[in-house]
Amino acid sequence: PDNDAGGQRQPTGVEFNPDGTKMYIVGISANKIRQFNLATAFDVSSGGGGAAEATCDLTFAHHPAGADNQSDMMNLKFNSDGTKFFTLDTRHNVKTRERVDTYTLSTAYDISTCTFESTQTFGGGRERRAIDFSNDGKTIFIFDQTDNYSIKQYSLTSAFDLSNPTLVKDYDATNIKAIENFAHGMVFSANGLKMFTTGGKESTVLQFSLSTPFDLRGKVSLDGELILTDPDNLGGINFSNDGLKMFVTDYSGRGILEYLSLIHI
Repeated sequence: PDNDAGGQRQPTGVEFNPDGTKMYIVGISANKIRQFNLATAFDVSSGGGGAAEATCDLTFAHHPAGADNQSDMMNLKFNSDGTKFFTLDTRHNVKTRERVDTYTLSTAYDISTCTFESTQTFGGGRERRAIDFSNDGKTIFIFDQTDNYSIKQYSLTSAFDLSNPTLVKDYDATNIKAIENFAHGMVFSANGLKMFTTGGKESTVLQFSLSTPFDLRGKVSLDGELILTDPDNLGGINFSNDGLKMFVTDYSGRGILEYLSLIHI
């Protein structure tokens, strides 16, 4: 649905609460995060099809001088108990100002109770497209759309605390750009042994296998690719907890698409 109908005109990321009864949509318009209640867990068709049940209005006080009051949010991730969420904020006029913003929630997984907490640039100078965390929150991954594209792995001194990240791996062994030259989404499987990236030009999902869970410093193998024919422009990607459903955003078609997972995770 359009922004003025409580929707998100250009959705780029989709996230769920742990039991799949709440869905959250971010995008590159509206300057809001939308929350939808699902009558059936991980079933996007059970969301009622109307306006969002709750919203988080994003703040711009932390934007540097010269940046406009817009936030092109590429995706959204929660901490383990739903009292914090993290958004990839890419709208700052120049790439060096892209950052990951942290918000707190006074009620877990209730997006309407959001308060801006902090921001982290990770050094700037990149064209970021997605973030994800390890299960313990001690590692964050950033999908970087520069050069041939890479996934940057940072260690965190405390779980889900972005104040002092350390780059431990810049994975670029696979030339992702040669396969899909408009990077967009990234997500890990629940056990950390699979990683998935998406691209918008050919609507491609790439699957990788990791020898060590949530660690790109070990062996990483490209398993293959899946080209989706339904999205006009493939954006973010996510899975249900059991891995049996895959969800992607279509930022031109303005929707969330749900698939029975064709990919082994």
